Amino acid sequence: MTERKQYKYYPPRIQIPVETMFSASGKYALYCLPVDAAQAVQRISNYLKREITYIGEIVDEKRYLGPTEQEIVDIRSTIEKMEVALMSECSIDGVVDQLEAMNATMARQADCICAMRSAVELMSQSGNSLDGYVDAGNATYKNPDQVPITPGAPSTDTEKCQLAQAIYWYFYNHMTESILPAANTTADSLTALVVSLATFGNLAEFVGVPVGIVTGFVASVISWAVDGSIVDYVNWLYASKDDITCIFYNNIPDYKAAGDEMFTWLNEQTEISFGDRIVTKAYFTAEWWTQAVAKDQQENGTWDNYLEAGACDTCPPPTPPGCFSLAPCTPSDWNNPANINCDSGYPRSIGGVQIWQPETPTCPSSGQMTVAWYPYAESPSTTAVLRFGAQRVSDGQLYIEYESPARPVGALAIETFDLSTQVWLQPIKFCMQPISWQGSVVYWCIAEPPDGGPTLP
Repeated sequence: MTERKQYKYYPPRIQIPVETMFSASGKYALYCLPVDAAQAVQRISNYLKREITYIGEIVDEKRYLGPTEQEIVDIRSTIEKMEVALMSECSIDGVVDQLEAMNATMARQADCICAMRSAVELMSQSGNSLDGYVDAGNATYKNPDQVPITPGAPSTDTEKCQLAQAIYWYFYNHMTESILPAANTTADSLTALVVSLATFGNLAEFVGVPVGIVTGFVASVISWAVDGSIVDYVNWLYASKDDITCIFYNNIPDYKAAGDEMFTWLNEQTEISFGDRIVTKAYFTAEWWTQAVAKDQQENGTWDNYLEAGACDTCPPPTPPGCFSLAPCTPSDWNNPANINCDSGYPRSIGGVQIWQPETPTCPSSGQMTVAWYPYAESPSTTAVLRFGAQRVSDGQLYIEYESPARPVGALAIETFDLSTQVWLQPIKFCMQPISWQGSVVYWCIAEPPDGGPTLP
């Protein structure tokens, strides 16, 4: 494939033009490196495999296109050859011997990981020494005061979005710049590193890092280091920025609720490995940690250079209590999966009546339905129209009687309408039908009208 993905620049990232990777003449060269320097280059090699590191084309001052699929394959092949060359200080025989030893070691590690495939087992296998870091139940470099870190409630939606972005960027930067290069070091070294990264000594209310936070995170990193592709994980983490930011944006100042939603969302991310999910949960579901980052941002503006205006404008609304979320998009949940497309995690019907199968709530007397959806149309059209309603479970009869006004593309639309008396007090299924273009449904619910409404005849 020759297509390129588009990325945004951010300040401290080193970007490498693709053409410079293949501009040198000749095939091989000899270099004399100190052993320590060779180790440093080996650590950097993980960074050099990341797709977002390379610039294929510049779009403007804030955006660029990454390498093509073939270019990144060629780049990674080059980096992998370099890694093999750095494994030995002398002969090819030495490289072969080391590769055979590595294969045997990795096989044993894989067997070990497969034997403890639950989060509880992984999190209980820390066993790391915190000597020199622990005081009064916290891991810290100074005596802590027993005062919790409590960020202030954001005064505006803009501030709430800034805190959500700071929580994401803290994790992304520390994972890619600090934790990843150290993932294969000893538990004691990782412990010291995690303590230092989580020490917010410039906060007015800093208490130190809870021991459970450190041991749990270190345990997950140790297990994760042999349980998946670091390069794939970094690409996934960068691509998931909007999803993670929106989860925290929709929940702040309830950081526990944000962690709970992150836990559920991460369980659904099957494109990354089990270990990837565990190490990500160890940070994002730790209420202490995310609150500390938010407090740091409020007091010190640590992540100001990373904040993007309007980053939360497209965040989907949280599902109201009692409503049914249609995320993640699952075509098999519908009567005709072939006509369901998934847009940003939500289902969009591309033709015909679509009936959602998982839930069949009973419609109340004088029931009303509420549906939240994003209109979809292709240029030059700028609006879309959908029809919504219910299917009566008892006999399969359809009552798709509400047709929306023409709604503008890209703006969330929320429809509330009366359901047919024919489905009152009956178990029903949700239905949608595209009329003019299409739309992605976020959630739906049924309820009594606020005024009680009419009664059944």
